[in-house]
Amino acid sequence: MKLHQDHRYYSNRSACYAGKEDWGAAKDDALECIKLSPGFIKGYYRLVTAHMNLGQFDEALQVAKSGLGEDGLLERSDSNIPHISPQYEIIYPVATLLAMLLAHN
Repeated sequence: MKLHQDHRYYSNRSACYAGKEDWGAAKDDALECIKLSPGFIKGYYRLVTAHMNLGQFDEALQVAKSGLGEDGLLERSDSNIPHISPQYEIIYPVATLLAMLLAHN
């Protein structure tokens, strides 16, 4: 049963679970956040963080690709290294981890 229809609730609760190192609960709330708002990049960040702390690196990479690569958040330069698109610079700190994960794939 969903407690709230606001994706930010699940994002914030995911962060709280992460702070307690309850990575399973953090992952569940991040998934709910993304379900409610697929364009909310912080939800992907929370999910990648949970996957990585659960040792689920392939899943983390897949989430990074779906959250960034397919939605046009990343641009590729001539050197094939992803860069954050200018319109998303405000979320640069959140997206940096995901961009680095994609760069090392």
